[in-house]
Amino acid sequence: MTGLTDTRRLVFYDAEGEMYFPVRDGGTGRSIFKVKPRGASNRAEDEGTALLFEMDALFEQCIGRLIRRAVQGSGHQVALQGGGLYCLEDAGRGLFRTRPDILIRRAGQVVQVIDTKWKRIAARIDDPKQGVSQADVYQMMAYAQLYRAPRVTRLSPHYKGLAAAEGVQARFTISGYTTVLETASVDVGLLA
Repeated sequence: MTGLTDTRRLVFYDAEGEMYFPVRDGGTGRSIFKVKPRGASNRAEDEGTALLFEMDALFEQCIGRLIRRAVQGSGHQVALQGGGLYCLEDAGRGLFRTRPDILIRRAGQVVQVIDTKWKRIAARIDDPKQGVSQADVYQMMAYAQLYRAPRVTRLSPHYKGLAAAEGVQARFTISGYTTVLETASVDVGLLA
């Protein structure tokens, strides 16, 4: 939000029709969000403050901790935002450092890379690509290559609109390789 001159043009509505807009906190200079309840007037006393979270980061941390617990005692190691390998090298200097959300290793070898996204997977019947962008596929292929991972998973929250139960929604192989790229979902309601 820094550098915006007219932040009131950025208005967001939630599922219930509540309106959120950023305002500058005069004391700190940071942007905060105000909520205007549905049907409220433009009077200042009708405004409230909203607390927003970066759901991508929360989802990644939650999934990472759950996986750590799940593999405890199995010989697998879990690293969050680990790896740090570079996509390219120039005269011995690394360029384009990678930081996969979750790396799972066994005996020092990466067995799975998980890329978490707080974003809905489209149902296969509606979209064979399931809403996965080409950039996401390139990123997953780079992870597979750099980390020599036999399995790369894009993990998103599950929702009722998906035909399949939570878990793997689709599985693909990289052309000419045995590496598996998959989309999967997890029911965040069961994580509480």
